Amino acid sequence: MDSFFSFQHQFAQQINNEELDRHELQFMRPIGPLAPLEAFRVYQEDYQARLEGALVDTYRVVSLYLGDQQHSLFQEFIRSHPSQSFDLGDYGGDLPNFLSHKNYAILSQMAKFEWTFYQVFNAPAPKGMTAQQLSQVTNLPNRPLSLWPYAVIFYGHPQVLRIWELAQEEKFIDLPHDNEQEKHPYFFYQSPDGGVHIFEMVPTQAQIWNNILANGTLEAALSDLNDDTDPKLVQSFCALISRHQLINPMHVES
Repeated sequence: MDSFFSFQHQFAQQINNEELDRHELQFMRPIGPLAPLEAFRVYQEDYQARLEGALVDTYRVVSLYLGDQQHSLFQEFIRSHPSQSFDLGDYGGDLPNFLSHKNYAILSQMAKFEWTFYQVFNAPAPKGMTAQQLSQVTNLPNRPLSLWPYAVIFYGHPQVLRIWELAQEEKFIDLPHDNEQEKHPYFFYQSPDGGVHIFEMVPTQAQIWNNILANGTLEAALSDLNDDTDPKLVQSFCALISRHQLINPMHVES
């Protein structure tokens, strides 16, 4: 059994090597007329193509904006970031940092945006309390709340959502160069009936969400807000998280 795992490890290492080791491949017995080195090279190229395809599927807008640079850049990423999972869907989470180090600043943010979308899209649909159930909870503001973990806030460039939305319609604009602008909060969540929604928050609403995560109760979350906070912002956001069942039932007892 140890020799089998040793062979698996050597095989995986060779997959990610540009220069193949003939000695390591001598134990392979390909099916068909190809020699071991030729057969392995076919497998290697197919595997790398699948990884690149997974990146393109996840980072569709980034891929479109990279254009002719996409293939070489993604192959460089694949060589330096081997897959650590049997599931292709898990691959590519490090691409935003990779692009950042390559000085693709706004595309690095877009990659983070698309990775967030991908994670929320593949998460289970919310099964929290309905608005009617919440209305029946006594002293709700002081009850500990547990929020749906797959609803998340992404902080990005003020134009990142517009760039992404236009790209869905095959429309493209010049990317901004002012990457140091103050980042806006974008709220990603699923509806109980499926589908990812992206809500451009105002900072107060992001503060409410983060305060609930930190403090546990709605009362404590709201107490940290400024006195001049618009009540309508609070009401609209509370209505959103109740309407889309983003409050888990297990920590709120009626």
